[in-house]
Amino acid sequence: MIVKKIDYVKLIIANKLLLNMAFDRAYAKRKIYIILIIIVVFVAGFYLYAQRGEINRGTDEKETLNEDTEWVSYNNEKFGYILKYPNGWYLYSDNPSDVFVQPKEENANAIPGPHSDAMEISVIKMEEDKTISDIINDQYKKAGVEFNQEPINIGGIEGFRTRSVCEGLGCGNPEWFVGNNGYLYNIKSNLGYSDIFDKIILNFSFKSDNQ
Repeated sequence: MIVKKIDYVKLIIANKLLLNMAFDRAYAKRKIYIILIIIVVFVAGFYLYAQRGEINRGTDEKETLNEDTEWVSYNNEKFGYILKYPNGWYLYSDNPSDVFVQPKEENANAIPGPHSDAMEISVIKMEEDKTISDIINDQYKKAGVEFNQEPINIGGIEGFRTRSVCEGLGCGNPEWFVGNNGYLYNIKSNLGYSDIFDKIILNFSFKSDNQ
């Protein structure tokens, strides 16, 4: 009987040791998983921070322009407007109804896109039964975003400047809307807004018949 007692005690001790070893292994695995998750989150956060830094650096570059900056002109024959922008910026006008002008050369691999820091001029045909205010309201309502709107002169024609009321990247950046000859000109600042965009708007003009 005594021998059996001793065997049971040894068995209990062995079981406890095995349980402790299993627990230690499970705990070690959990620690490894936690460390891996922390590394992934850190790398992803650093990557996003670096990308955001690229956008901010682009904005800083634009804000160094001064009154002596040389301006060059882009003449959009199809939709009848003249766009003046700082010399050294890049203009992409393969599609005359969707033109981009930006301080840095486009990069197809850039995040969130090759024209994230651009001013974009898109032109669409206006519906006869809709005003510019109707179009603006529809656009923001569809996006589910509140906005502020104020009148502004664009190219000698009364238009509107809007700002979204939200939080996050790109929120609060202005857009401009103006109508001319049955077309709506929607000028967007995307993610790269600076005061230079306001100067571009001031220099924006529509072509007269003899231009």
